[in-house]
Amino acid sequence: MNRRTNDAGFTLVEMVIAVTLFGLLAIIAGNIFMTVSHTFHTVASGSNDLNTITLTARKIEKDARNAVTTAASEDGRTLTLTDAAGKNTVWTMTDRGLSNGTYIAEGVTSASFSVSRRFVRFTLGEGATTVARTVHPRLTPPDDQEGAGAPLTVGGEWIHQDE
Repeated sequence: MNRRTNDAGFTLVEMVIAVTLFGLLAIIAGNIFMTVSHTFHTVASGSNDLNTITLTARKIEKDARNAVTTAASEDGRTLTLTDAAGKNTVWTMTDRGLSNGTYIAEGVTSASFSVSRRFVRFTLGEGATTVARTVHPRLTPPDDQEGAGAPLTVGGEWIHQDE
């Protein structure tokens, strides 16, 4: 038998080794891709949670800063704010999220409100993200509004402008 010494091609053993190595590299690359993808989605989700909470907190801060009357429910799930024009804004934690009647922050899963003599405090939560704020309401109507100089209420307690 004559054996050729210039055989072109691969042996079966070489092919099995090459396919095995390629398979291992594909598995490692797939695992790296899945880890990076999962991390990206986790960070993006946390960022979206923070954006929702921050936007909602800014809306509540704006309403609270313009309030001349403030009240929180005993369970802390509802905040009622009245501006100088007499418009009520009621923030309530519902099954769908935090709402003021026109805006619903569906991602907000927890909210707590409290009112003291000079401050409105609130905490909003969404997943692992929590934002807490303390706001100093106006508590006095502008001079050009009716009722300027009249006593105002905070949490149902009458106060005077000079306090």
